[in-house]
Amino acid sequence: MIIVIILISALFAIFIWNHLESYEDIEIEQSNAINYDVENIKDISSSDIINFIENSEKNRHPVLIYLYTSWCGICQKQLPVINQVAQKFQNTDLQVMAVAIDKDLDLNKVKNHLNRLDNLYFLPLYISNRGNFKELLKTKSINFKNRIPFTILIDKNSKIIKQSSGYKSFKYFNKRIIKLLSKKDES
Repeated sequence: MIIVIILISALFAIFIWNHLESYEDIEIEQSNAINYDVENIKDISSSDIINFIENSEKNRHPVLIYLYTSWCGICQKQLPVINQVAQKFQNTDLQVMAVAIDKDLDLNKVKNHLNRLDNLYFLPLYISNRGNFKELLKTKSINFKNRIPFTILIDKNSKIIKQSSGYKSFKYFNKRIIKLLSKKDES
């Protein structure tokens, strides 16, 4: 009987916690359905990711960075969610960077991975030379341990809000991004 009460209490607490921390959906301008072409996939360097983060701070933009590989099953499940996030927030200050980081990158496999989406709402990127990739990420306190998919949510002051590996739902991202976009200017 005590176990049942504890279990019910725990479920109730989780339910309350999720709803108390929820944020109203912010008003987002109707999307222009900006689409990107998989054929325009761009090769970037590890330092380009760092520059992207630093430029987001200068330009006062929050950033979502998504690292994935074309062979990863969970990444295939996560990609439509990232695309949905990019579509929903494309008319906000949020910058979405999705980067294929396959060790032995086959550009055709990456393109096939991306072509599973009807429309692409983020600029497709990949790193062909991973050289000092992990070391550069560490300079920004990004704790990437080769677990994919890996997402990093960074506020407009380059402060890491959340970094995580594995599958995350649209609701997970939506809640955190709305909270991030709703914050008052703290400069």
